[in-house]
Amino acid sequence: TGWDGKSLAKRGPGTLVLAAPATRTGDTTVESGTLRLAAGGAIANTAVSLGNLVNHAILESVAPAGGAAYRTLTAATLAGTGTIILAASGPADDAPGDRLIITGNAAGAHAVLVSINNAAPTPATAGQLAALITVTGGNTATFNPSVPPAGVTVTFAPQGGALASDAPAQITVTPGATYGSALPNGTLPTPVRPDATFAGWFTAPAAGTQVTAATTVAPGASNHILYARWVEGRHPVINPATDITAGNDLYGSIVDDTGAPVPNVVVSDGFQCVKTGARGIYQMKRTDKGNNIKARVVFYSTPETHTVNTAAGTAPGQARFHTKLTPGVNRYNFDLVRLPAKQTDFILLGVGDPQPTSLAHVARYQNETMADIARFRQTTPLPIYAILLGDIVGDNLHLHGPVRDATNTSGVTWFSVIGNHDHDQAFSNLKQDGTPGATTANNKDYESGETYENTYGPLNYSVNIGDLHIIGLDDILYTKQDGYSTGLTNDILEWVRQDLSFVPKTKTIVVAYHIPLRGGSYQNAQALFNHLKDYADVHFFAGHTHYQQNITFNITGSTKTIAAYEHIHGGACGAWWNSIVNTEGAPNAYGIYTLSGTKFVDWYSKPTGYSDTYQMRMYRGNTAFGSGTVTYSYNKTANDVVVDIFNSDTTGKWKYKVYENDVLVSSTLAKLPNMIDAYAAGQHIGVLGRAAGGNYDGANNSHLHLHALKTSGTVTRVEIQATDPFGKTYIVNEFTTNLAEFPAAYTKEKTSNYASPAITTHPQNATVTIGQSATFAAA
Repeated sequence: TGWDGKSLAKRGPGTLVLAAPATRTGDTTVESGTLRLAAGGAIANTAVSLGNLVNHAILESVAPAGGAAYRTLTAATLAGTGTIILAASGPADDAPGDRLIITGNAAGAHAVLVSINNAAPTPATAGQLAALITVTGGNTATFNPSVPPAGVTVTFAPQGGALASDAPAQITVTPGATYGSALPNGTLPTPVRPDATFAGWFTAPAAGTQVTAATTVAPGASNHILYARWVEGRHPVINPATDITAGNDLYGSIVDDTGAPVPNVVVSDGFQCVKTGARGIYQMKRTDKGNNIKARVVFYSTPETHTVNTAAGTAPGQARFHTKLTPGVNRYNFDLVRLPAKQTDFILLGVGDPQPTSLAHVARYQNETMADIARFRQTTPLPIYAILLGDIVGDNLHLHGPVRDATNTSGVTWFSVIGNHDHDQAFSNLKQDGTPGATTANNKDYESGETYENTYGPLNYSVNIGDLHIIGLDDILYTKQDGYSTGLTNDILEWVRQDLSFVPKTKTIVVAYHIPLRGGSYQNAQALFNHLKDYADVHFFAGHTHYQQNITFNITGSTKTIAAYEHIHGGACGAWWNSIVNTEGAPNAYGIYTLSGTKFVDWYSKPTGYSDTYQMRMYRGNTAFGSGTVTYSYNKTANDVVVDIFNSDTTGKWKYKVYENDVLVSSTLAKLPNMIDAYAAGQHIGVLGRAAGGNYDGANNSHLHLHALKTSGTVTRVEIQATDPFGKTYIVNEFTTNLAEFPAAYTKEKTSNYASPAITTHPQNATVTIGQSATFAAA
């Protein structure tokens, strides 16, 4: 699923045979099973383009029939730990045969085998390797003829439990690779069994060694069975005849780490919400609205008294609070771990739009954004949670797994919401009956989110941390990739109503989604506001725009009016990984929010790779940015000072001081209207040659300010001091006059070769020397 017409991802056991002409130019991923280039047919006698090749299983080229010429397989890059089988006419090193050419970099450990005249493949000799494979780029790969061929079959024995309908009963694993490498989501299946807790997979029914997704299959392994291990007695016995209301077919229990039941936990199937009772038992009738609109998962809203569970247990990583539903299985249990005390003080991160379209982009995301977060984590003792705000990938859904793994390197616990580019294009422009011509009222919006859901969990969910209630929402109304709109379906709105019915009004609410509300013009926005009124405080987190913007608007309740704040985060990818800034000039960044009780006591935008003091730039009003005849300016005079304060807002809580020749001349800055950012457009369009009249030169900079020089005569020094609403003062006293901030290696042709800047951690009052001078002073 998620096919873009070019890329190809082979998943699941079994063999996929290609016999069509080799005109495809996209990337190739072999996650499990075998991808075979057929003998004879239209694919024979052709050169085969594989794009960026990632092979974790078997890529096999079968000898052409009837003495036809062998193939030349060309890949831009090579990665993975799989097996490559090439065809040859004889054992000699120079015998006619297939050739694999890697035009770029090669990495990973690969077993290379040779099939001579379609005989059983055998490990390639050193001479055959030299003849068969050519790497013209950087080569860290090993082509090891001693590794046995892939094809070890692993069978899952659930031991009285049941596997999910979409979980494989068998997988094919390459010896020397991990068990998880054979599965698209990188995790082993989790069976379910009434009245028992799954304790993992083991190599024997009653003893043996535990096997996880990270366990490596022994090089000499043969076909084998993994057995489910069950722990009985932690969860209460549920008698459906006496404990469950007639007609309810979805139920289970929630217990803590002592085995005690946890009452009053909200549980949902994505359409309705219920609470656990005194015995920790919940129950409901599984939602099925027809036309494939039915519950796919069951999940709980983590109570503030317990740890947020992750895929790694309780260690930081991707939050995990759900289970996929299996036909015929009614009971689903959950286990929680108690916190020693409620977390009243913690940090929340907002990360907008990673949006990679290649593994090179994923590498930048990991080496820049996630590495920066990992460094920040070392500077604070407070717990940290993060929310990815949609467009986690850029339509290439096979990158969901790599992005998930890259995000886990940050060392923080994280959640996510779905973006428009995370939807499955296989459902684009389809009505509910599968025919073309989708409309807002008749589409496969819900189905198009299932691929995302399989990697990240429920499309709509909530979690409680301290005095904060976080709601994650799918606000994409998906009809087709170029025809989506934004809003909340009636089903989602009803789920929000039920979820909030269990949340005390004393809580502060954060609602996270992808496309901004901007005060409430989209479908069901006002109805959403009605559910949020009267809470202690309300903040909205969004992404999507690839520019930084802060918006405030009022939500009027029955007892008070809330000044709601919408934080629109620029992209982690900035301008789609074209540079190190967003389309309106703010650096690639993520938001850092500190909470104490119900209050946001601090927030700021943390520029990736820079000190947290890098919060603004200053320009002469007539300075032009760009290259050659393609330049941009702010259309002011040399006596005008344009100041870009990236995370400023219009609340009136920011304070300013302006000095000319070290004399205070003003305590105000004039707010400029939204306009094209000359600095960013000069780089993206003037230098990199990106298209004008679209994403790269929109009038999207809402945080520009103006100061007209007041001193008569020569002004040799200008200093701007900006104090945020929390008392932190930022100072800039040097003009940015050129595009030197962008690395010289960043050219129109080689944007993907950009090397991440060194991440610096500056103490308070330190001077930033990267980009321009700015001094931070704590109030």
